[in-house]
Amino acid sequence: MKSSHLSIAVALLVSLGSIASAGEFPDEWFFPMNPAQKEKLNAVVGKPMPELKLADWMVKELKPEDYKGKVLVIDVWATWCGPCIASIPKNNAFYKEYSGKGVEFIGVCSSRGQDKMQEVAEKHAIAYPIAKDPGNATAQAFGVQFFPTYIVVDEKGIVRAIGIRPDSVSKVVDKVLAGRKG
Repeated sequence: MKSSHLSIAVALLVSLGSIASAGEFPDEWFFPMNPAQKEKLNAVVGKPMPELKLADWMVKELKPEDYKGKVLVIDVWATWCGPCIASIPKNNAFYKEYSGKGVEFIGVCSSRGQDKMQEVAEKHAIAYPIAKDPGNATAQAFGVQFFPTYIVVDEKGIVRAIGIRPDSVSKVVDKVLAGRKG
């Protein structure tokens, strides 16, 4: 009986630890996730950013040297995703506000429906760089399991947060920017 209580206690600590690994930001800034989702995303947090394998850029192409030394926000989205489409105006406003502040923004069109990226971009007046994710390689490298998935990478290339709510992206970026000044 004692061993089962110990097992339960260890399981609770492990699940709480998965919440704490992104603990520099409040949990309410993130989408609710089950423990398996958190574990998959947290496996990337705190580590160097995986390579972005993108193609068919629109607005402008960003190369690694364009975001080196800058905070990078990545929005992994899909053309068929209602919440992704609803976030476009907020993304446009974010891009306009932060583009001169050492921050880059990339929309990564992943999943099925990538062939409609240009049509969606034009219809919704996307103003920030977007690209297709052939074979969903970039989404898989970041452990993306839902759309939209926002990712923040610091100026050193370290993944700081994944799964941020659209209305909290600027809060995370502001905190990352404040940390590099201090």
